[in-house]
Amino acid sequence: MFFECNASFVAYALLSTFPTITEKEREAVRFIIELIPCYDEATGKLRMTFDAHVLAQIYLAELRVLAGRHSYIHEGSLEEAPQARALLSVIVIPLIRHLSAEEYNRLVDSLEETHLLLSRPLDVLDELVVLWRIRN
Repeated sequence: MFFECNASFVAYALLSTFPTITEKEREAVRFIIELIPCYDEATGKLRMTFDAHVLAQIYLAELRVLAGRHSYIHEGSLEEAPQARALLSVIVIPLIRHLSAEEYNRLVDSLEETHLLLSRPLDVLDELVVLWRIRN
C-alpha cells in the first residue's frame, strides 16, 4: 500500500492522537510539523534550538500524548535540553527516518500546506480529523 508522504497527512496523523482538538493540541502539532526540517539526514538526529526547548516545555502535556503513540513515557520536566531533544525525537524521527531523500524533500516542500489546515476553526479542524480517521 502506498501512502502519499506530505505534511498534511503527518498533521492529520498527529492530530488524530487527541480525542478532541483544542488550541493547545493544534499548536503542539504545528510545533512538531515545524521541527521536520530540523532532522539531520546525515546523522539521523534532530537538531534543536533554544526556542524549541522552550516550546517543548510549554507543550509538555501534549507532547507526552504524542510520544505515547510510540509507547514512550516521559515523567518529570524538560529543564535540560537533552530531555527535550529525547522527547521530541521520539515523536519526530519515526515520522521521517524511513523516508528516502526524495520523499523527505517532498515532505519538507509540502509543509506550507499545513498552515491552511491548522488555521481552520477548531470545530472545523476537529470534524476534518474525524473524517480523516474514518478514511484512514
